[in-house]
Amino acid sequence: MKNYTESLAIFLSEKNVKFEIKEKNKTIVFSDDLIQQLFLITEFHYKCQGYKPKIWNRMIDDRGTLVQDFSNKVKIVKRDILRLKNRDLENKFEEFLLSNSEENISKADKMLNIVEHKGYKQMIKRSMDRNEICLKEVYFTNIWNDNGIVIYDLKKSALDVYENDAIYLLSKLKRKGYKFDWDIMINKYCKNQNMDYFSENYINNMVNFPYDYIKSALKYFWISKRYKEVFSQEKANKYINKIYNTK
Repeated sequence: MKNYTESLAIFLSEKNVKFEIKEKNKTIVFSDDLIQQLFLITEFHYKCQGYKPKIWNRMIDDRGTLVQDFSNKVKIVKRDILRLKNRDLENKFEEFLLSNSEENISKADKMLNIVEHKGYKQMIKRSMDRNEICLKEVYFTNIWNDNGIVIYDLKKSALDVYENDAIYLLSKLKRKGYKFDWDIMINKYCKNQNMDYFSENYINNMVNFPYDYIKSALKYFWISKRYKEVFSQEKANKYINKIYNTK
């Protein structure tokens, strides 16, 4: 691992930087910070592109799995929402899930339909041809610039499309409540990566995927089935506010 990182001018941080990482996690992210982080991710991609040391032979091939995972979750939520429609509602959260189901599931389906576009297959092929590697853990606590690229952990790295690293970062910030102009950030990332309009549209769709609605619905249905637990109004409001704050 050491030889590989040195040959690419990418440095694995020492494990005693946990305090520094903790401080980075507290830091408020400004638009310039995000732009620089997107550029740093691009630089990481360019350095690794086409590089094939032995470690890559043990890498997981995650191409297409992000969309497939989202698609599987939407199918489960659709099934449980249908069951909800056919019985009496037990609490306010179920009322919320049902009243907002059409909007959110329709939005999710529309975004996932992007896989039917020929651009999606071309994107996957490009990733295979160029041996594209995604870091996945692309938050400020795992990759930063200190006279070169510094990475804390490479364990989740996988063969994947470069677009997904932008999705992981932007989606996380959005769920944290940041209100950046996501279109501008996506456009900048795609220009840095020389990506086409399809890639820009794909990232935009995935960043705006109704993640919190789907996740909250999955969690609620799982808990209610396994433990027969009914959400209190306080807990229901917490979930509802989280969903609305990330729209």
